[in-house]
Amino acid sequence: MLGVLMQLDIERHDHVKRRLRALRVTFVDIAAELGCRPSLVTMVSQGHRRSERIEQAIAGHLKLSPSEIWPDRYPTEKKGVSP
Repeated sequence: MLGVLMQLDIERHDHVKRRLRALRVTFVDIAAELGCRPSLVTMVSQGHRRSERIEQAIAGHLKLSPSEIWPDRYPTEKKGVSP
């Protein structure tokens, strides 16, 4: 298998969908804003694919940063730690 194995997190995906639904925003709406397929937005949310542009769009609607939604996708660098 080629590429980076993404961590799938369906519970997180469902949580994101519920929060967006409360704001009356759907993945179809986000896809239309970005000019992509709704299935791609779903795949990114679930962790099957990676797109910073889609992650930013989802996070923007939720007034969060992508790293707050998907901390495993945005690991923090340890500062002041030498190898």
